[in-house]
Amino acid sequence: MSRVKKIPLDNIPAPTPHRFNDTWKIFISGVGGMGVGVMSSVLARAGTKEGYHVRFNDKKGLAIRNGAVSAHVLYSNGKAKISTIVPNGKADLLMGVDMLEAERSLVYASQVHTTAVVNTTVVPTIPMLAGMMNYPPDAEENIRRHTNADEYFGGRLSEISELYFGSKLFTNMILLGAAFQKGLIPVSEQNLIDAIMETVPPSQRARNMEALRLGRKMAIEPELLEFKNIVADERILTLFGAKESYQSVLDMKAKQLSHSYWMFWRGKTIADEYRRLVESTVATMRLDEDTNRAIARRVYDLIMWGELPYAKKYLDKVLEVFRNDREDKGYAATKTVMLDLHKVMAIKDEIYKIRPTSVACPQLADEDLQTHEMDQNRPRQLGMAQERTRLPRLVQRRGHRILSQDCVFKL
Repeated sequence: MSRVKKIPLDNIPAPTPHRFNDTWKIFISGVGGMGVGVMSSVLARAGTKEGYHVRFNDKKGLAIRNGAVSAHVLYSNGKAKISTIVPNGKADLLMGVDMLEAERSLVYASQVHTTAVVNTTVVPTIPMLAGMMNYPPDAEENIRRHTNADEYFGGRLSEISELYFGSKLFTNMILLGAAFQKGLIPVSEQNLIDAIMETVPPSQRARNMEALRLGRKMAIEPELLEFKNIVADERILTLFGAKESYQSVLDMKAKQLSHSYWMFWRGKTIADEYRRLVESTVATMRLDEDTNRAIARRVYDLIMWGELPYAKKYLDKVLEVFRNDREDKGYAATKTVMLDLHKVMAIKDEIYKIRPTSVACPQLADEDLQTHEMDQNRPRQLGMAQERTRLPRLVQRRGHRILSQDCVFKL
């Protein structure tokens, strides 16, 4: 079964190009391997076929190391002289194959002259992956604010390309198609197609043309930029950032418990009790969808780890905090306990970062709820952020072998 719905790509109406008086200028930004050079070659060839005087300049020095790559392409109708560089603030079109590089290129843009067409798929840089910085949350809004917001076009085109073609390599052609359909590229359809045919390898011409038409279609029907409107199998949505509902998580986890191989003779009983526990807790607390979804997942984890009594103990502690929590604070304490208590009871990674040599093994059972402060690197969404965290002194599990000695902990 196809991962995407059938999208008709024929009978796309011809766009009305924005013609220019003397010069037309585009700045393209991206990262090595995204096809910035292909785009500049296509535009240079298309402009030449259109009869313009064309100048262009590619910066490829860092392409081999996934570094920034950019291209300047300028058209003149013969009445004006042009250089190979787009002057600051004078770009007519800013095309960002990478959103972060597009934001860094706003020096070439202005609210008066520039329309932005951007791939908004988040691609972390090496410093971000190393925890040295976070992805700017306002990157897209910043691009909108410094260009003509009324004509702006943006979408997670790399992920759409991967869904539709099985590869992100066609993101550049989708972007090019969208800009062309919006009338932002002053060349004819035939000249653009001929330029693509001359630029890409023969084996890739059909798929590049399909990507171009897909981009044009999305410019006409921007609702296709939403995954829910193009994905054929809803389960795929979760792979691309869509959230499952609380009810779907509850149903899925109950089904998994019912068919669990190690409790097959009582799986249905366990699943029914799991559902009762979660639904009762959710009905008592009446919190938001994200919290309800988190409860369903965490109770499942703890049943798998320590069976039903262990999960009940977790919910008892959460509800105890909830009854003393404050609504005007958004039940922040309850949500914190839900997260951190689960980390302790389900043996998450942070627990293993403790230094057990600091205490003697016979004393561990009596000190299992003591905590100490330590510096550690803790994973977050876009890297490792250093912080000081209070962690339990030992791993909450019935038995461990530490320093060649068997230890039993209290739960």
